[in-house]
Amino acid sequence: IEMYDALKKAIKNKPSNVDSAHLCRNINLLLTKFENKSNDVKILNLILYSKNSIYDEMYSILSKYLKLKNIDHYFYCFDSSICEGEDHKIIDNIIYFNGDETFIPGILDKTLKVFELFKDSNYDYIIRSNISSVIDFEPLKNWLYYFPMDYGGPYKYTGSFVTPSDGLTEEKHNLYGNLPFIGGSCIVFSMKCINFLLNNRCFMEKLDIIDDVSIGITFSMFGSNLNIGYLSFPHLKYNTDDISNH
Repeated sequence: IEMYDALKKAIKNKPSNVDSAHLCRNINLLLTKFENKSNDVKILNLILYSKNSIYDEMYSILSKYLKLKNIDHYFYCFDSSICEGEDHKIIDNIIYFNGDETFIPGILDKTLKVFELFKDSNYDYIIRSNISSVIDFEPLKNWLYYFPMDYGGPYKYTGSFVTPSDGLTEEKHNLYGNLPFIGGSCIVFSMKCINFLLNNRCFMEKLDIIDDVSIGITFSMFGSNLNIGYLSFPHLKYNTDDISNH
């Protein structure tokens, strides 16, 4: 309410020496959203996962939290025991893709596979996060309602380092090391961005780099028509009270 009143006052009392037509248009857009606010942003949370004792414990905790909050979500991983010829199977809230877990190229591969499954869904946003990330979705949905974006998140890195284990060899670093990317703890994608990435799938696979960095490189090189945005840290937090009390 206070922000709404402040915006109306700002338009009425704008400084006479400021050419504020563009600013006023943006403020009027926000006012319209305030007046018609439904906060019905539809989000699907896709969580990077692999089967081991540590991640299984994290899965148990995070799964309970997401179900409690009524968040549409899936964990995704590889499973080499899936029958030959079967691409994937879904059991409860886990998507198992046919294949073996690897760091490179496995993480990028299964991320692109899960994007492919939901590319035509009716969600507004897909949040790709790590299994160690606990997201407070109400402020996140509120932020995205007022400040839509195609690609963003709370952790913006201005470049990458030579890290062979992530696929970032010295040669690749020389080519792409100064390109920014959003860290994999919490990446926000519009459906437009999901389909943009899938349209550039061949390029990303040839990079042979960990998924969050590959996504940032692809966005920087080919995503000039997409809108990048950022979140402040309260939108991604370890909400231990919500978990421990249930």
